[in-house]
Amino acid sequence: DEQVEYINRFMTLNKRSIIYVFSIAVLIVVFAGIHIMIRNFPLVWDEVYHTRQLTKFLHGIFTLDSGLGMLPGYHVLLTVVLFLTGLRDVESFRLINFLFSFILIGVVYKLNNHLSLYRRMIATGQFAFFPLFFMFHFLVYSDMMSLLSICIVYLLLSKGHRMVSGAFAVLSVFIRQTNVVWIGFFFLLDYIDRFGLTISMKSIIRHCRDDLLYVLCFFLFMVFVFVNHGVSLAGKDMQPIGVVSLGNILFLFFLLFFILLPLHIYNFRIIAGMGKKILLVAGIMLGYVVIGMITFSNTHPWNQYPIFIRNVILTGVAGQSTAKFVYFLLGSITLGSLCVTRLNSKHTKLFSIVAFLSLIPYWLVEPRYAFVPLGLFLIWRVQQNLRIERILLIWFIMLSLLSMWGLFQYTLYL
Repeated sequence: DEQVEYINRFMTLNKRSIIYVFSIAVLIVVFAGIHIMIRNFPLVWDEVYHTRQLTKFLHGIFTLDSGLGMLPGYHVLLTVVLFLTGLRDVESFRLINFLFSFILIGVVYKLNNHLSLYRRMIATGQFAFFPLFFMFHFLVYSDMMSLLSICIVYLLLSKGHRMVSGAFAVLSVFIRQTNVVWIGFFFLLDYIDRFGLTISMKSIIRHCRDDLLYVLCFFLFMVFVFVNHGVSLAGKDMQPIGVVSLGNILFLFFLLFFILLPLHIYNFRIIAGMGKKILLVAGIMLGYVVIGMITFSNTHPWNQYPIFIRNVILTGVAGQSTAKFVYFLLGSITLGSLCVTRLNSKHTKLFSIVAFLSLIPYWLVEPRYAFVPLGLFLIWRVQQNLRIERILLIWFIMLSLLSMWGLFQYTLYL
């Protein structure tokens, strides 16, 4: 009996090892192959500003590029790595960014440690191949490093390492100043986990003392906004303070109709069995369509150029009532599906509120603004049955490879 038990345990361990090694090998082969294909590809849009800034830093010129809208934390970190490795060309810029993306995937794997090995590999694969993220693993953009910093902040805070988490919080805002919204979210999350919903001066003082670097982060951000007269470094007239717009939320829900389609199909089977509660979901969906039809506008100058797919969609929707109705109908389906999608976080409502607030201050419609809430959604989403999760992973892979094909053909860039 002991021998049989030993053999069974060995076989289980061996099976787990095979799944683990095979999954990592596939991920490395696919990612490395795409990196090799794209390493000498011409610079893509904002890569021009980032590579220009990196080149200046590498040559000892510490002035900021006139086209750079963010703080230079991303560029400082890449410059340090490039300096230490002796790498200098654009191909190397993309390589270092690519390696930081691999670190991000590893952190996400760690954040999914509450799942079984097989489910953890699927969930991590879904994150790695999420279609909106995928091409930015291989380009000189700050988005993946920004998301990495947020995930590290959350991981360290969840382990109780408040000071180290706070240090990464400061770094995160130095990489992307708008990350301060999510640093505030984690700060509030930590307070609720420690003291509940009761508010007392004693608890607030203690929390601020224990999370002192978070407080420093907020203070430095306010100083920056005051001195800079705005949040964005460049293009302040294109990113004004005080704007309230639903444009990014509405466009994101439209995109997620296609990206999460297998999940929607599964979720609407759940909705169909909700009895009278189905009327509530239907009412929410109807309200979304009505509000969207009334409030929709596409006025930002940068959303008029037809070189981006998002602009083609937005200008097309703005010009036709039928197209506008379909646009919001598809978005309402996403909203209905999300109403029955459960998250592991016990602070789902707070997360939803902060995600909403993080997207409404933007006049420009740009999917990358939603990367942090999307990343946290993917990490916290409660998985369904394995069949649906496998289908969703395959669907993500197909859409991601399609997006890369479109990039190489200069025809598919959101």
